[in-house]
Amino acid sequence: MASKGVAPLSLRQDGLYVVVSLGKSKLKGRQPAERPSSGHDAHDGFEWGIYWSKAPGTGHSFRYKEAGGIWQFEHRSYPSDSPAKKTPVEENERIIVALQIENMSENMANLLDDRLGPKEFQYSQPFRPRSASHGSRMTNGDDDEGQEDRSRKWLGHALVMLNDMGFISLRDGTTSAALIENEALTRARQNIASSPIGRTVDTSENVILDGKGPDSGAG
Repeated sequence: MASKGVAPLSLRQDGLYVVVSLGKSKLKGRQPAERPSSGHDAHDGFEWGIYWSKAPGTGHSFRYKEAGGIWQFEHRSYPSDSPAKKTPVEENERIIVALQIENMSENMANLLDDRLGPKEFQYSQPFRPRSASHGSRMTNGDDDEGQEDRSRKWLGHALVMLNDMGFISLRDGTTSAALIENEALTRARQNIASSPIGRTVDTSENVILDGKGPDSGAG
């Protein structure tokens, strides 16, 4: 939930963003994450996702998250019609980075949801981590990957897939997907190192914002 005095993020209407959030434990403790010498680290405690800002307080959130011991795709719409009202993304203090990767159009909402969901996107299918007592698991990914790192790996797959389908325009294919992750990770680490924790909105240097999206008639 947002705290008093926390300025809302200023997101562009119909902007598509990579969002980085603090894990609940990091937000509670408000301690800077350990910084590895290079690459990504599962202990950063960040959660990764994609958000389409249709208007202030209105949009669609896509991410791969753990709930009840199962990792699976989650799509949320804002505002919510459910009794449990959700804090708007702009006001959610857990979200510390929003990195724009495209300008989208209204008629792409259903198609974007369909492409990121389990039906078309294998990495969004349910996954149950290894059981310490039974030594078994349901898997759709690498056995040795860190559990806290799964949402970042989902994001990397999503960026490549969205580029291949024409939703976004990466400057250099799969290489740009990794560079976008590094951009967002660098900003997130800078933000948690400040006091109070910073929150930033930027545009990725590794995309071409053409605002076209894929052919709206695609199936």
